[in-house]
Amino acid sequence: MKSNPRAILYLADNCMFSSLEVDYLDVLSFHRNNGNLDITDATSKYYRGDSDLLNGILKSKGINFIPFEQVEFEDYDYIVAYYGVSSLEICIQDELRLRDLIINSLKDPDSIKDDRYKSFTVNRLDCLSKNAYAELSDCGINESKIIPCTLLCNPDFSIDKFIKLRKNPPTILANNCFGRYTYFSLGIPFYSPFVNITLNAREHIKLLENPRHFIENGRLVFAGMRDLKTRDLNSGQGLSQPLQNSENESQTKLIPTAYLETDTDRVLIYCNHYSTFEDFEKVWNRRKKRINYDNIIGVLTTESSEYLERFSRLSYPKLCFLRDDQIGNLVIDAPEFEQGIVRVNYSMFVKFNQKFYGPLGRGIPDNDFMTVSNNVGMRSFPFYKLLEFVTSGKLVFTDNIHQDLSLSSYLAKMVWG
Repeated sequence: MKSNPRAILYLADNCMFSSLEVDYLDVLSFHRNNGNLDITDATSKYYRGDSDLLNGILKSKGINFIPFEQVEFEDYDYIVAYYGVSSLEICIQDELRLRDLIINSLKDPDSIKDDRYKSFTVNRLDCLSKNAYAELSDCGINESKIIPCTLLCNPDFSIDKFIKLRKNPPTILANNCFGRYTYFSLGIPFYSPFVNITLNAREHIKLLENPRHFIENGRLVFAGMRDLKTRDLNSGQGLSQPLQNSENESQTKLIPTAYLETDTDRVLIYCNHYSTFEDFEKVWNRRKKRINYDNIIGVLTTESSEYLERFSRLSYPKLCFLRDDQIGNLVIDAPEFEQGIVRVNYSMFVKFNQKFYGPLGRGIPDNDFMTVSNNVGMRSFPFYKLLEFVTSGKLVFTDNIHQDLSLSSYLAKMVWG
């Protein structure tokens, strides 16, 4: 009988141990109990194992801490890279305080009086932005053995799917930030330039119908600074001219926009999270090189059903979030799920997030349907099996929504935090 793959948990330089205790050890226990990974040990290059409290917490979950210098990584099939934080306000405050202490200590080592923080203060400033994945790679660990901690927040995780994901990563073509959050969930780089941007539904469905033509043959052209609040995310009407600066400019958010145009057509892109067109162009060209045309996934978010027929005819894996507030007390209704179409009652969706995530749900606007797919991307509503979708193209409903919510709550806290 084949034994379960053996793994060791690596605690990152910048991880928050409180989040490990509150959320993530239960994630590890889930996968151990389900035979996915046998996680028996933990280590860290920076934590020295001198906390009886943390060591006791690890032992309560059947995990033994081993100093980094004593670890024989070849004895393990995989290393789980834990780079978690907690969004609990007290933990965020502690983390900020810790970072201030580190920075100040580099200027004045004698300023640190708290022994708990002294081990964090030597040559650490350049490590603050690193996560465990980068730390392990820097230590010469084979990347094929490193499992990002966020990946285990998906209940349908398996080693087979992990291997498939590495060999054939998805390129997500979404018209909002769904791809960005999904890549966070998968713990992999952005294999798509469609990150931190917005397209309206009319423009995006046109691109989805012929993605290689637009991406490979298209050129980016600056389309002016426009007000993000005036975008029509469904029809695209009224967007042909750049918005001129107005007397109420203080109440607007002017962002760069760009045309991705070929010799015969063009689509308009709102560069939401970029200060200048030049910044967006550099990032676009860099991520464009990572595109995997063997695993394209199309994602459309819209409040108009006008484009559903065209969307359903797309031949590659796809997912459409359509606003439909006529479905009673359901958050989602998916009669066309096999076609990749999910109908969403937005008001119920907002209530759902507030119920399960409390303070984390604050800030979800009651008039911006784009937040639906963004939240699904960060797994705060894991109604389908993400890894099955990105590795096989099959959309499958989750088996146990409450179990999946419990497992993904850590990830949602990490992303929102």
